[in-house]
Parts: sequence; structure tokens; C-alpha cells
Amino acid sequence: MKIDIVICTDTNYIMPCGILFYSICKNNQMHDIVFHAVIDESVTDVDKESLNKTVNQFNMIVEYHMVDGHLFDSFPNLGTGVYVSKATYYRLYLTEILPKSIDKVLYLDCDMIVRKDIAPLWNIDISNVAVGVSADGWESKIQMYNRLQYPYIKGYFNAGMLLINLRYWREKDVLGRCLHFIKNHFKRIVSHDQDVLNYVLQDEKISVGITYNFLENYLYKSDVALYDYWKYKTEIDTVKNDPAIIHFVASKPWNKNCRNPYKDIFLQYKSETLWKGIPMFGHKESIRSIIKDLLIIFKLIKPREDFFDYDSIEELHI
Repeated sequence: MKIDIVICTDTNYIMPCGILFYSICKNNQMHDIVFHAVIDESVTDVDKESLNKTVNQFNMIVEYHMVDGHLFDSFPNLGTGVYVSKATYYRLYLTEILPKSIDKVLYLDCDMIVRKDIAPLWNIDISNVAVGVSADGWESKIQMYNRLQYPYIKGYFNAGMLLINLRYWREKDVLGRCLHFIKNHFKRIVSHDQDVLNYVLQDEKISVGITYNFLENYLYKSDVALYDYWKYKTEIDTVKNDPAIIHFVASKPWNKNCRNPYKDIFLQYKSETLWKGIPMFGHKESIRSIIKDLLIIFKLIKPREDFFDYDSIEELHI
């Protein structure tokens, strides 16, 4: 089975991207996978060679698609203090970047690990919709819907995993509609292209299940969860010990301070790759982090580890 997988990256995310590629290859050797890496001018020949070596050992290939990153410098909410690469916006242009012969792709963020055969996800019928998605960990936060100005009942998905119907995107001018929203509602956009896609595709999506984009937020205690805890509890309890795709959306596993309970899974895959000797990154002290530590000491806010359902974490055996 031929499967087209797309990632968008700059040079800063080459290491996690390579580890993602390795996890996909290792668990999907029965398929003919073509990786499409949408990159900008920051990605070096050395970066490309590391990705090539990672997938070539499994007789798979990477096709590179260059974009001019400077064209995205003025897109919403970049350079706001939290590192979010402008590469996040590149996926809006997939209909223009990828060959017209490709009608369907699986888009994945680089901060993910694929643990299973992705054919069941790939084979989900999205012929009549724009995209197959999974719920975001902040899905129930009413402020998002008020800000973006669409009904709460439509839901809000996490754009880290998108099963994309490119044919539909071309026919329905999804790119043009996204750019129109950005131009006319610039100040509404906080979560970058994820906000844009949620607004534009609010009626053109289907759910594919949270196992294909399992976020650490799903393990939060019910009193701090920002998704409908009881709506998803049964599904979470079913897949939390064996998710197909883990998304390190908040706490990154290549940081020493990572609290994600699935961190060791990432580190195991890392140890099998070209990046096995690369040290973990430390956490830079800042005024904000010092203040946060003081607030935790005085019990004015909860530390992130207190958010988790510890009984659930202790039951994780994957």
C-alpha cells in the first residue's frame, strides 16, 4: 500500500522529525511510504542527509518541497515569546506545494511518535470531507469559540494530525478561504493555522479517533481537563495504554524537564537513531518560570504534574 506522509519543518525540528520518520518506518515496513518534507531555506544539506539515512535503511524515500519561509514572516501570532515556527503555516499551502497527482496525504507534526500500522487510519473514508481529525485537549474551552466566532457544538480539533483530502481542498478552494480568514480576522488568531483550519473547516471534517493523535492533556484529572472529560473517558481508557500515535503537544520529550508520561517511548526510539548521542536540552530560566516556581511553592497554582490522573499513569504499560 502506498501512503503519502507530509511534515513541515525548519532546521530546528530536524531531530524530532527524524525520530518520527524512524518510528513510522519501523512500524510500517509492509507499506510503500513516501515522505514529503516541506522545508524552508534554513534546512541544510546535512539535515536532509540525516533524514535520508533514517528512511533509506527501510527502503523508503523523502521528497523535499522548498518554500520561501520569508513569505510567512507576517503571518499571525509569530514571535510572541513561545517558540512556534512559521513552518506551522506551510501546511495551508499543500495543494500548491505537492504534485497535483496526489489526492490524499497524512499530515503529522514533528513532535509525534507513531507506534502502529497506520493503514487503518489511511483507509478511513474522507472522500466527502476536507479532513479527518481528532479532538484537541482544549476542545471545551468556550473562550476559543467566542474568539473565533463559531458555535461550540462544532468542536475544535488538534491540527497535529490531519488526514487530508487534497482533491477536496482544491475543488473547494480551502487555501483561498484560509487566506481570506487570516486577512479579515487577523486578531482572532492565537493558535496559528490550527485556529484558521478549525474555523474554515468547521462543517467539513470527520473524527478519526483520539488514538491517532493522543495528547498528554487526555490524562488530566477531570477537574482541570479542558475537554469534555465524560464524553471521551471511555475512549481514553480504552486506548491510553496503547495509542497508535502519541503527540507531545505541550511538554516536549527532548527537554530535560519533560513531564509527559510517554517520554520514555520517545527516548527509546531516539536511542535507535542517528540522534542517540545528542544530549537532551535543558530548560532556560526566565522571569516567568521563576515567578511560576514561586507561585507553586506558595500553593497559589498547581504544578503540571498535579494535573495528571496519577492512577492512570501508573497503569500505563506500553
